[in-house]
Amino acid sequence: MERAYCQSCRREMVTESGHVCEKCAKGQVGVTRKTGCRMTFSRKSVVCGSVCGLVAGLLVAWLLTGCTTGQLEREIDRINEKIPTCTANLLAVADWEIVAECGGDGCVLIPDFAHFYLGGVKVFAAPDLVYIAEGRLHVIDWKSGKPGDDDHVQVLLSAYCVSLENPGVESNPVLHYLLSGKSLKPDVPDDLETFVADTVGPGLRAMRDLLHDPQENAPLAESEFPRRESGLCSYCNFARLCEAD
Repeated sequence: MERAYCQSCRREMVTESGHVCEKCAKGQVGVTRKTGCRMTFSRKSVVCGSVCGLVAGLLVAWLLTGCTTGQLEREIDRINEKIPTCTANLLAVADWEIVAECGGDGCVLIPDFAHFYLGGVKVFAAPDLVYIAEGRLHVIDWKSGKPGDDDHVQVLLSAYCVSLENPGVESNPVLHYLLSGKSLKPDVPDDLETFVADTVGPGLRAMRDLLHDPQENAPLAESEFPRRESGLCSYCNFARLCEAD
């Protein structure tokens, strides 16, 4: 009988290659292939081997929204429930086998703050994984939550960003939804540059309208930003900053 190491923690033995051990399946340990870090979540601690956006998000929620211990525990429980499924589906995608076959020739380095410029403004658009195989630039975006209306826009912006460093290579953007195990390949516009300008441009102009001095990045007076009630307030990390006096 074949035995191999767990594809998640790389420590426990499993009966078949590509499987995860019992501990990881129960959500005690999670792994992200993007950072290579091991994460352990418990009610009393959140420990990560490297800086993770997930942990940073929890800390922001704790510090800025006055999150109670009970709320933080529920959030940790929610994350623990997702880890086994997301880890298994992450390891099951075919990209890893293709990357292994391509070797170093297919590797594409993603800068920590991958970005491009539009109208002199820096726009950040970092994908999760990029590799070249069969003459195409594969741009991968992992999604650990439910599908969103603008998911395809995000991965197309990432595809445009990395294509600037790889001119002439056809892009193949892909969304992997780790909770469901499903994947989506959005259609790439014939003119990706125009699509990016039409998509990002209006948002940039709207943000500029909120600045008194765009060159100095100085905002309009505080009175120009009236408090507005919204059903999203309870989810905002900065809700406490705009509480009524």
